[in-house]
Amino acid sequence: MRTLLLPLLALATLAVAGHAQTMTLDGVTAVQKTGLSTLEFRVEGTPGQMVWAGLDVSPGPSTVFGQTVPFGFSPGWVLTVSDVLDAGGEYVEVSTIPGSSLLVGFKVWVIAAVSDASMPGGVAFTNGGSVEIVTPPPVRELELAGSPLAAAPDFETRATFFAGSAISLGVAPSDEPFLAGKTADLYLVSGKTTAEWALDASLTDVSCDGVDTVHFGEGGVAANTFVVDDGCAAPADLIPIGLGYDLVIDVDRDGQLGPGDYIDGRGAEHGCFVVRDFTEPGPFPVVELNYGSGFSAQNLFYPANAAEIGPLPLVVVSHGNGHNYTWYDHIGFHLASYGYVVMSHANNTGPGVNSAAMTTLTNTDSFLGGLATIAGGALNGLVDVSRMAWIGHSRGGEGVTIAYNNVATGSYAPSNFALSDIKLISSIAPTVFVANSQPGSTPYHLWVGSSDTDVSGCPTFGQVTCLYSLLTRANGQKQSTTIQGAGHDAFHNSGQPLTVATGPDLLTRPETHAIMRGYLLPLVEYHLKGNPAARDFLWRPWDVFHAPSPETPTDAVVNLTFEDDATGPGVHVIDDFQTQTTTGLASSGIPVTMNVSSPMEGRFADGNSDFGFTAGDAFNGFTQAFVSSFADDPRGIVFEWNGTDRFLEYDFGAGGFDASGYARLSFRAAQGPRHPRTVSLDAPLDFQVRVEDAAGAVRVVGVADYASAISEPYARTGCGTGTGWAAEFETVRIALADLARGPDGIDPAAITKITFQFGPSHGSAQGRLGFDHLVFETR
Repeated sequence: MRTLLLPLLALATLAVAGHAQTMTLDGVTAVQKTGLSTLEFRVEGTPGQMVWAGLDVSPGPSTVFGQTVPFGFSPGWVLTVSDVLDAGGEYVEVSTIPGSSLLVGFKVWVIAAVSDASMPGGVAFTNGGSVEIVTPPPVRELELAGSPLAAAPDFETRATFFAGSAISLGVAPSDEPFLAGKTADLYLVSGKTTAEWALDASLTDVSCDGVDTVHFGEGGVAANTFVVDDGCAAPADLIPIGLGYDLVIDVDRDGQLGPGDYIDGRGAEHGCFVVRDFTEPGPFPVVELNYGSGFSAQNLFYPANAAEIGPLPLVVVSHGNGHNYTWYDHIGFHLASYGYVVMSHANNTGPGVNSAAMTTLTNTDSFLGGLATIAGGALNGLVDVSRMAWIGHSRGGEGVTIAYNNVATGSYAPSNFALSDIKLISSIAPTVFVANSQPGSTPYHLWVGSSDTDVSGCPTFGQVTCLYSLLTRANGQKQSTTIQGAGHDAFHNSGQPLTVATGPDLLTRPETHAIMRGYLLPLVEYHLKGNPAARDFLWRPWDVFHAPSPETPTDAVVNLTFEDDATGPGVHVIDDFQTQTTTGLASSGIPVTMNVSSPMEGRFADGNSDFGFTAGDAFNGFTQAFVSSFADDPRGIVFEWNGTDRFLEYDFGAGGFDASGYARLSFRAAQGPRHPRTVSLDAPLDFQVRVEDAAGAVRVVGVADYASAISEPYARTGCGTGTGWAAEFETVRIALADLARGPDGIDPAAITKITFQFGPSHGSAQGRLGFDHLVFETR
């Protein structure tokens, strides 16, 4: 292309029907170029035919020889090529864009024609193209790291990868015009802070196979996804749990992060993290110590090199009734090997949960007050009281929530810690005896074993067993981990043969502990250390993202829920069903339409004393609240479908809702236990989420394709007729960036409708679903 003018962007594409002639600029049709860069002009067609090309400042369209072409043919248009297609049917020429600043902002349109006697005028026109000369844009910070998907939206952004797994980079040049047509270098570099990048912008690749050189074509992310590391970016012995990396697209290929380049990272967090299998022991040797007597006895675990790595967060463990404080060494040794102090104490559970709560409080106080002498003073000054977690089991699991409430209400005044020091409360298979078991606004986590025959979940046993209600009472960030096949005593380490469990596919203690270790460590890492590498573990579906422990059964079923603090600034509630309790109006006040069968809003509380389904028992199997006890009031909607396509739709109006300040669309769902539709399905349940914007763009995502299908209820019998245990909710979170990516992406700033689509065209042909907590979240 012999001309001084050559630059990028917007083009009108037109392919003449029945003819194969095409024209590209750097492999695409619209390109932005900077001065002193090269441009490849390529025409493909019939070998030996004449080819012509022209430039114009007008995009047209024009009518030539009866053909409509995307080119202006204005008085100033220039013929730039007159040649012959070679034996391969190609004409290729590479030219250099002049470096003059006078050309910045200049844009030209390009078209080619190939001789063709069968066409009017004897020529067939190619598609059109455009070139725009620009100055390099500033470094663009963009979410690049993730994994390809087999279905829409084709790519999932993610932050955390296990050592040995591939890290991919995905970007849609249709969203980033400066990338279209560019050949660039991809770097995986050791993570740097903003200040470090400012001091040193050099790029040093640390991936297995070195710098990757790739070409970005037009269109969406599917054709522009590249593996930047195939699994050896970090060794398996990462210390302590992972390493941070930044991903860079070096557009000008100069080995420096500079104008025109793209980076995932550089800000407050790195672009991605590679973590070890942290079900395995951590890097630090552990000291165990037993001391004290009666209900002041304590079992202590801490890193032998605490003086070198402290101050260290504190985890306090409170056992259940009939249990022993020395049965939690699987927690103590594991967390201590990663840099935590763990103190498990004797717990006065016999009189009840209130006395258990008091024992948690007094042991926490006495431990912190006795650090000058405990372990010979080895931890004196090395325990960071401002980063503390309470973990309780059974009566101890309810006790830790009461202990928190006692401090919050002033009924207990601690001597050596404050309420704000408690950063996490975690209850393992807790009882729910009393109304003052309140986790408050501190982050709360619940462990549930679906095979538990002690705190069983059956509403027959009332307050002892409806443990999900503790999660309901939490006012801050809350999450749950439900493990199918885990029994009540599988969570401790007594060595006794029985795990107090019933049902199919029972898990052994080692199997349960492997699942616990793989979730407990990131749980405390995130809440006590603020480790961003741990965040994905709090909510990503377990069956597609969990620590690859050889002790964990490959077919284990673990269901996770995650809800950010709905009262905080980072959450916009679309519908939590707590207000506006008619089916036609969301709690946010926007209209809701639906044609699902038998929709019913109400309390997630089983209406009788067992799980046997009866007609009219809309919330059968839902135990997020008691039928009549206490004031727990978790509400939601249940509905069904059977062989016919159905929908549930939220309408934000023609102008749409501006969700550009939020990161994810989130909701939770559970299959309805023992309902005829659930029994007939007898499988995980799938459906689609459809999001539309004000311009009419639509993205449709299958839950099973993007995240994970909603698990079928645990196949446990008893507590009434039939098979299936309590409803196990799962949270599905969809990144708005994933929905916005590509030429068919939606605009998060103008979302007009969110539609949940059910039935044979959208997933499972039939089903019964409980649905709740539809929100936009920033994290």
